[in-house]
Amino acid sequence: MNYLAKALLLILITSPLSAQNEFGAVGSYWNYTHAPHSGNGYGWETILVERDTLINGKPHQLLSRSYSRTVFFPEFNTVYEYEMLGTMLIENDSVYVNDRLILDFSMEAGDTLTLDFMEGTVTLVADSITTEIINGIDHKKWNLQKLCPNGNEEFVEVLEGVGPIGAEYLLWNMDGCTLIGGGINSFSCYQNGDFNYPETTGCEILVKSDELNPATIKIHPNPANEFLMISSEALNIATFKIFDAIGKVVLENYSLHTHSIHLDISEFSPGMYHIELGFKNSDKRTIKNFIKK
Repeated sequence: MNYLAKALLLILITSPLSAQNEFGAVGSYWNYTHAPHSGNGYGWETILVERDTLINGKPHQLLSRSYSRTVFFPEFNTVYEYEMLGTMLIENDSVYVNDRLILDFSMEAGDTLTLDFMEGTVTLVADSITTEIINGIDHKKWNLQKLCPNGNEEFVEVLEGVGPIGAEYLLWNMDGCTLIGGGINSFSCYQNGDFNYPETTGCEILVKSDELNPATIKIHPNPANEFLMISSEALNIATFKIFDAIGKVVLENYSLHTHSIHLDISEFSPGMYHIELGFKNSDKRTIKNFIKK
């Protein structure tokens, strides 16, 4: 073995791969599902690391948010939103969003982390730490006890290299123990290149509303009983995948070239479904929702 090979081997032995290095790179994103407290609808939410930037000489990432919200009453309606959320700084195993500390990947069992919000101070206590192996790499998983200003106690999970993976604690908007806007937000998946947690075909990013106007994609009737028609005014539809409410793929096609699709959904169980559409000669994708009566 030559000197260079020995040196490389020594580096690999003494410098194991870190799960933290996977966290927050440009192009990575978190997906969440959302259900309002009223039960009158559902939504999908994607937090994307848009690009790098320098602030006061320190490397930050710019975060954006794509959001679709569907309500059932008084009439069925879907609203799409896109906005810039602000900045993320990863420094010394700590993660700051808009200058607020939200995570510390160096916590040991028994350690506490105090987070200051307008609604009050929240204390996270590392109750226990386990290990999860993903792609051959050990990732720490923290079971954190969350002590709320109102005296309530909750538990959340944080996975090294991924972030919060439990409901009621999003990457960007945990405000005390009540989420902004109410409702229940649940972690769906995190993706960074080939790293996908949990490994699922349902981890797909929502298209930004300024790139593809959702109004050009029509689904009718909605709710539907036996047949569903999907049409695209602007782009040829190349692929589609339909997911049920728990993220299981129930129907898909990767060999289309059409502006409209006519689907037989008579055998689908009643409930909510999400359809992801891909387009010819484009890397844009969008997700639409429909109800099977």
